[in-house]
Amino acid sequence: MFDEPVIEISTKEVVTITPDTTVGTAIGIMEKNRFHNLVVQGGDALNLVTIQDLLLASHSDSHVDEFMFRPHAIHHKTPIIDAIVELIDSGQRAAPVIDNGGALAGIVTEYDIMARGADSRLLKEAEVRRIMDRDPMCVQKTDSIGKARSIMTKNNIGRVLVVDELQNLVGIVTSMDILKKVYKPKRRMTAGEFKGEKITRMEQPVTVIMNAPVITAEIDASLADVAKLLQQHDIRGVPIVKDHVPRGLITILDIMRYLRM
Repeated sequence: MFDEPVIEISTKEVVTITPDTTVGTAIGIMEKNRFHNLVVQGGDALNLVTIQDLLLASHSDSHVDEFMFRPHAIHHKTPIIDAIVELIDSGQRAAPVIDNGGALAGIVTEYDIMARGADSRLLKEAEVRRIMDRDPMCVQKTDSIGKARSIMTKNNIGRVLVVDELQNLVGIVTSMDILKKVYKPKRRMTAGEFKGEKITRMEQPVTVIMNAPVITAEIDASLADVAKLLQQHDIRGVPIVKDHVPRGLITILDIMRYLRM
C-alpha cells in the first residue's frame, strides 16, 4: 500500500502562483480549491506558502513573497512510506514533488497520504484514544476572533474548539474561516456582523464565524472511523467527545504520524 512511488498519489496538475500574487488573491484560490498550501513559482525557484503563513498578513494587498518559504521537495520516485517520513521530518503539511531534473512534477499533501491509508488494517485496529491530543486548544464562545487567531499562530495549529460555559462543544473555528470571513469578506458587512476596520472584526466573538454543528467522533471510535469522517467531510481535524465535552482531537497529521510508526 505504501511501497508505490509518491507521484502515484500526488496532484500532478499543480495550481501555482507567483511571488507578486496578493494575499487576497491567494486566499481566493485556496478557498475555491479547498487548498491549504500553494506552490509559488518565480524563475527557477520553487517556494511554498501555507494557510498558516497567510494568517500573519496584516493586509490583503500584501504580496505572498513576504510569507513564502523554500520547502523541502520530494523526488517523484520516493516510496510513499519514505515520503511520509520526509514530510513529517520537514515540518511541512505538503511538499512539491520534483522529477530527476528538479522540475515541478506534482504536489503531495498530508491529506493524500491519509486517504491512501484510510482503509488499512492498521487504522481499523487502533482506537482514537491511543494517539489523540488530550488537551486540544479551546476558546469560550464569548472570546474574540483575534484571540482565536493568536492561539492558532502561536501554536501553529489550524483550528480551535469553541465551548460554552459548561465546557460543551458548540463550534469550531479554522484558519480558513478567519481568512475568508475576516481578511477577504465577500460582501459588505451589516451592522449585526462585521463593521469598521479589521481590528474591529478581530474583536467580534468567535460565534460569528465558527462552524456548527461540529463533525465529531466518540472516544471509542477507531482511527479508520475518523479517517473516513475526514475524507467524507473534507476536513483536517475531528474533535473526540464524551457527553458533548471535548476530550481530544485527531488531525490528519496525527494519523500520518501513526502510519509512519
